[in-house]
Amino acid sequence: MQLISVKVTIVTARTIHELIEKAEVNRKHGQPTVWRSMLKKLPTGATQNELTEMIDDIDFGDPEQATILSDDTLVTDFDPDEVLLVQMKGSDEDEEGEDDFLPLPSNEKLNLEYEKTYKGIRNTKAPSTISKSGGYMKNQSVDRDIIYDGLYAPSESAPDTVAPPVHIYHPIFWQFTRDANDPSLVPDSDFLASVRDFMHGSCEVSSGKLTSNKSLRKHLKTLLQCYMPVESNEDETKPDGAIMFDRYNVQIPMVLAEFRRTLGEGGYDPTILAGNLMRNMLGKRKSRSIVDKCCCPIFMLAGGGPWLCVLGGVFINRFVVQRLTDMMWIGFGTTHEELRVYQVAKVLLALRNSLRNLENYYEFVVTTKKIPNFNVKGDSHPRHFPYPNSFVSSDGNLVVFEYLGRLERDMRCVIYLARIKGTGKKVVVKFVDRYGAEVHQFLAEEGHAPQLLYYGPLPEKTIYDAFESAPAYQRPMNGGYQGLGPAAAPEMKMVVMEYITWSTWRLGAKP
Repeated sequence: MQLISVKVTIVTARTIHELIEKAEVNRKHGQPTVWRSMLKKLPTGATQNELTEMIDDIDFGDPEQATILSDDTLVTDFDPDEVLLVQMKGSDEDEEGEDDFLPLPSNEKLNLEYEKTYKGIRNTKAPSTISKSGGYMKNQSVDRDIIYDGLYAPSESAPDTVAPPVHIYHPIFWQFTRDANDPSLVPDSDFLASVRDFMHGSCEVSSGKLTSNKSLRKHLKTLLQCYMPVESNEDETKPDGAIMFDRYNVQIPMVLAEFRRTLGEGGYDPTILAGNLMRNMLGKRKSRSIVDKCCCPIFMLAGGGPWLCVLGGVFINRFVVQRLTDMMWIGFGTTHEELRVYQVAKVLLALRNSLRNLENYYEFVVTTKKIPNFNVKGDSHPRHFPYPNSFVSSDGNLVVFEYLGRLERDMRCVIYLARIKGTGKKVVVKFVDRYGAEVHQFLAEEGHAPQLLYYGPLPEKTIYDAFESAPAYQRPMNGGYQGLGPAAAPEMKMVVMEYITWSTWRLGAKP
């Protein structure tokens, strides 16, 4: 059986029977049983982990610790700030069919959240309006409007805006980070000369924004080997430049560029404006068919004068934008800037190489039939989850899994429940930058931890790209955590472990 949490305040109900009916609990495998903790009240404000810890302390065989509520019990007699527990018989397909006293993933309706976020784009104010501090503070106070970029509103009720690294949602960001820090990636002399010209041009103090941007885009066209058209943008509703995927009657930006004549001109942080422009561009009609199928990885270039930052963004159920580099000085300030030219060249060469693969990826998304169609009422679409969906087991076999949901209703969550294709076995998938794998393995052998099925690097590609064959794994960076490179980022790892239920654990069964 499965035991899930239902908050008393989540629905308006008079009795337990009405609570179950209105909470839309799945009853296809039998009549549910509702429990109330007598040991301690389970509060609605508790996180999924906190609820799990509280439930672990309850002995459901002791009526003084937990009691079953009859269908005609009045919900109105309870404190509204309380969680009840609904026990449901598991399906015959469940691995062992045992009691499951661990709340399963918060029943987030990610498809519906994504749909509401997408529809909300049309009601969002112009990017220039909400990119100044006052407008952005209001934007970051409204849950559906938030861009998860780490910047938050001062209100105590404002949500946290931190999200997992974009690197776990698409491998293109890892490729960029790795290449920018890879000592074996050496720009040739022609590329270095072009970068020097680009850096020299960025130092020009110009009175005309269009003239200044036209020069920068000309340099970027040479360096990135991609067309970036020059457009007038006086109302700030469009990016200063964009490299588009434009085929099969669909359009989606691969790179958005936002430049000021000087950093901070106009009262904008160009990195904030770039994120708002990303949201605006993904709301265009010609992008919808791609947006519905994937997380829409996008690079952004933002800066002013001799300053430049590279950002990466994705659209899962919410928008996530992260700075892949610091705001880099790309000008000439001394007579000896060879090292700086080389560092800027590495970043731009890494971006150029990434764009080739990103273009191939969007070609694949548009033409493939392997990615399921989006259905707002269907199961959570793969677009909401990290891209790794396979690992190679200890016996050398490729194991493919599909995500069922996050284990916490929180954008910061990096722990997911998944199901292995073919066997239906449930596993927990976690993304980390470090992990005590040896300790975990030792505890698992002693029956004190779930079986560790995999710990290692993320695959280079998704299983869709690999055509159901074992994908290559990401090449590690020197040092693991590139805090000293031009593109600092953690080297993410994936942990896959057996999914252990509460009752199995309490009964002392070894994994």
